[in-house]
Parts: sequence; C-alpha cells; structure tokens
Amino acid sequence: MATGDSVDRPCTLGRMRSSLPWLLAAALYVALLLPLLLTPISRLHAHPRAYLREFHDTPIRVLVKDVAVNIVIFVPLGWLLTQAMTRTPLSATWAIGVAVGITAVLSLSVETVQYFIATRYSSILDVMANTAGAALGAVTVRRRRRTP
Repeated sequence: MATGDSVDRPCTLGRMRSSLPWLLAAALYVALLLPLLLTPISRLHAHPRAYLREFHDTPIRVLVKDVAVNIVIFVPLGWLLTQAMTRTPLSATWAIGVAVGITAVLSLSVETVQYFIATRYSSILDVMANTAGAALGAVTVRRRRRTP
C-alpha cells in the first residue's frame, strides 16, 4: 500500500466479533453521557437564546474550562470507537477517521437537540471541542499500538 499505514487484513467473522465488546462499551458510555448532555439545567443558562450571547461578556477562564471539560468527556468515546474500528479491515487512519466522524455526528446531534431545550444552548465550540476530544482519544490508541 502507498501510505505504509494500511495493512491488508481480510474481513472475517471473528475479526468483526472482536470489535463487538468495544462497540458495546462505547454504546454504554454514550448512554451514560446523554443524560448529562441533555438534562435541562435551569441555573446554568436561563435565557432561551443564550447561544447568541455565548462569547459576549464571558470570562476567558470560563470558556477555557468549558472547552477543557468537553474535550475530556469525549476522549474515552474516541478511544473506545477506535479500539472497535481497528479490529475491522480498516486501516489505522480510516479507523481513526470513522471514530472521529461518528463522534462529530453524535456531538452535532446533541447540540441540535440542546437548541430546542430552553435552559440549554447549542454551541459550535462544543462540537469542535467534543470532536477534538474524540480525536485525542483515537490518536492515543494508534500511539499505543506503535510503541513496543
């Protein structure tokens, strides 16, 4: 293969089954995460259109904390999904891309739902931070596999 990253791995039933525990763990993590992300929090942002004022008069330390929390909570999901994808015939690069793509779609979906919850607000910054967290978790899998 041209990239040196791809490995010709045949698709076998056993290989696909080995990804099932990782997919179940990822699904469980999402099931535990969704109530946290979708529960209305009245004391947090009571204004129904708070997302329009997201960066206005917000201290930088609050924004940094919000981004850091979003990154941290999505690292495990990126790690779990990449563990599952590396057990399929996908190359390591494609496995990371699929895992990060799934997480980006999930994050965008959550933020879309938050738009309709009056005491929550949706933010593109959250989508980017969540996706970055998943990418960090995904790359961790790849690095661990490379080191002896």
